[in-house]
Amino acid sequence: MIINVQPNGNYRLQFKYRHSFVEKLKETIDKEGRRFNPMNKSWEVYSSHATQLARFVKSVEAYEKISWENAGAAPKRRQEEAEIIYEVPPLPELQMPHGLKIEPYPYQLQGIAAGLKMKRFLNTDRPGLGKTIQSIATVNLADACPCLVICPATLKINWEREWNRFTDKKATVLSDSIRDTWSFFWQTGLYQIFIVNYESLKKYFVSRIKKAERWTLRDVEFRQEINLFKSVIIDESHRVKSAAVQQSKFCKGIAAGKEYVLELTGTPVVNKPKDLIAQLSILNRLEDLGGYKSFVERYCSGPREASNLNELGYKLRSNCLFGREKEDVLRDLPEKVRQVLTCEIDNRKEYNDAEKDLISYLKKYKEADDEKIANAIRGEVMVRISVLRNISARG
Repeated sequence: MIINVQPNGNYRLQFKYRHSFVEKLKETIDKEGRRFNPMNKSWEVYSSHATQLARFVKSVEAYEKISWENAGAAPKRRQEEAEIIYEVPPLPELQMPHGLKIEPYPYQLQGIAAGLKMKRFLNTDRPGLGKTIQSIATVNLADACPCLVICPATLKINWEREWNRFTDKKATVLSDSIRDTWSFFWQTGLYQIFIVNYESLKKYFVSRIKKAERWTLRDVEFRQEINLFKSVIIDESHRVKSAAVQQSKFCKGIAAGKEYVLELTGTPVVNKPKDLIAQLSILNRLEDLGGYKSFVERYCSGPREASNLNELGYKLRSNCLFGREKEDVLRDLPEKVRQVLTCEIDNRKEYNDAEKDLISYLKKYKEADDEKIANAIRGEVMVRISVLRNISARG
């Protein structure tokens, strides 16, 4: 609860809605001494009823952290903090050869250097700025292999292709055929990178879960093979923003004790600072921000469950996070880069039949002499193109 002393001497109260608090406030403070402001969802208590406000605060302080703010001093204090605390140093420069088959952009080299320095971190560069190549180069330079890449199912083929394109390391997507033997591929030197989607973590790395319901990470027995990994890359890490989902628990268990843990996401905070807690826990970085309780009290307070955001941003960037907007690196970017992503489909025969049907109609359209016939066939062609798209989407 934030209580702000206004210039006119009145008090403004802001807190996350709790029915019991509102009822207690109405019970303790006379109706003529309080007013609710629907615009900013706050209560104003007049200075003439300060004694009643004190009684209200005493009745709720055991259940809610109370933060007093003085409106007159706050601007000066914020200015001083901005000058002293929130000056984030620039990212370091890479002082060694990057070791890739292609030349990264200058800002990507800085991201690689930052990754080697932080080791367990969040890369929050905006989409299209090359989080993939930066993470690959970081693991490659650190020689932190074998490496496990955890990503959405649609990106597995892309990750395999990018590893083989940028480095001499060999990558493979885990499949049922090597479910129990994939570790031998590392031991014999055939592959150094192993790629899996979130939904398959249990299948490949969990021996058993002791409880059927309401189980925690302590109830999970992992296979011994997870100890082989020296690094873990977690792509689209906002998928594990909730510690309650099983993918978050599996990711934390697999990443535990690893020297290099890299989380990649363009949206680390989907709604509120609480979205960071599970991601920071997987990185084993939550203690760097005071631990769970301190994090919640300091950065998740107020009616919007968001507070001291400038301080939070500074501490994150100083310890375990970096991210750039496109406008920050425009001078390093080319005009435009286009990339084709290949995805396997499981209804290939249906797709091939529809493709042949489309090609035959295209030939008819090309050979049509009459304009009306050509227009009619053109409409059929558009229908068949839509059918082909739908088949691809289902696959």
